Amino acid sequence: MDASFARYCTAVCDQVRFRPDRAAIQSELWDHLEDHAAALEEEGLSREEAKAQAVEAMGDPVEVGKALDALHSPVAGWLLRVLGWLSNLTLAILCLAVFCVLISDSANWFHNFSIDIRTQTERQVVAHWIDDQEDGPLVAAGATLTTFCPDTAAQTEDYSFSIPCAACFVTEGSDPNLYVLLKVVHPLPWLRAPELDNWISAYDDLGNQYPSRNAVLSDSQQSQVRFPHVSTSQLSYARYLSAFVSYYIVRIGGLDPDAARITLTFDRFGQREFLLPISLEGGGPA
Repeated sequence: MDASFARYCTAVCDQVRFRPDRAAIQSELWDHLEDHAAALEEEGLSREEAKAQAVEAMGDPVEVGKALDALHSPVAGWLLRVLGWLSNLTLAILCLAVFCVLISDSANWFHNFSIDIRTQTERQVVAHWIDDQEDGPLVAAGATLTTFCPDTAAQTEDYSFSIPCAACFVTEGSDPNLYVLLKVVHPLPWLRAPELDNWISAYDDLGNQYPSRNAVLSDSQQSQVRFPHVSTSQLSYARYLSAFVSYYIVRIGGLDPDAARITLTFDRFGQREFLLPISLEGGGPA
């Protein structure tokens, strides 16, 4: 630190009564002195001569300090500080008020949302789905429909799987078709609607395998699947949409009529993640 500059700046700032402004004043004075001294050095003066002339050119430090004190009045300085604090406080209060309103609105929204979700119960989804099956093309074509509620569930790291309802269609001269309403519960909204179609397959108690429809198509290169298979599609009833629950229809086509139990499997990347056994001989009524 240059001693002559330091002495000069200190002498000037000692005259300024509003202490909070002293640091800024000293920094500005020091910059002026440095710039002036550098310009004098470029004209050929030595460093010491340039510093001395720069200090002298600034004038008497006491007079300079008094002039700056008049510009940095303690009354005006503290008034500006107080106004600044009040402005920040007002802004903080306003932000807090807005935050409280948003929190209140969010709480009301989540409260109403949770009531709506509870109102749109699984029973309503099942009832809606059964109505669709009863009014569907298979029944219209003469198939016999039997609905039941399998008591089965499974859990993976991110999802809970259950089957609230199943429907078996039997048409004379054809193998039965089993339709399963698969419920998937997930703890986070961004986990909704997981991709299941490529990974769900099935097998029955007689040893028959029912690969996923996509796998069958990939292996056979057929435009229509005419042998045992599993296909999966997401169910989207707008009135039952939820950020934490997704529904799927799993169809097992070409079911062996002598099978008493069929098990859905979720095999992803060669790793079996869950099994959902379904008894075809029992289960509570839907």
